[in-house]
Amino acid sequence: MAHIKSTAVEPPHPLLIWDASAGAAAAALPALAAGTAQSLRLPEPAPAQLACRLEAELSVSLQALESTTAAYEQRRFSPGKREAVADALWHASAGYLDVLVAAR
Repeated sequence: MAHIKSTAVEPPHPLLIWDASAGAAAAALPALAAGTAQSLRLPEPAPAQLACRLEAELSVSLQALESTTAAYEQRRFSPGKREAVADALWHASAGYLDVLVAAR
């Protein structure tokens, strides 16, 4: 039986692009475009910090899913195109599921 060596690459650490208190991280986008962003990437969070972040993300994602579901329900049987609200609902549900899987 042949052994297959995994070529999977571990994803890079996060790169801060924007912060609610400080705004845009000016050096991040040019470094990302130039392929030199590695030194700007954030360190891997401790397990407890990661769990806290995922819990917060899950809460925000659930709120987004609930609000887009409500918007879709309001337009569901109305005349006109529903693509905009349907797309928003799809994005919110896909985002919620991504975070849910990451939190497990």
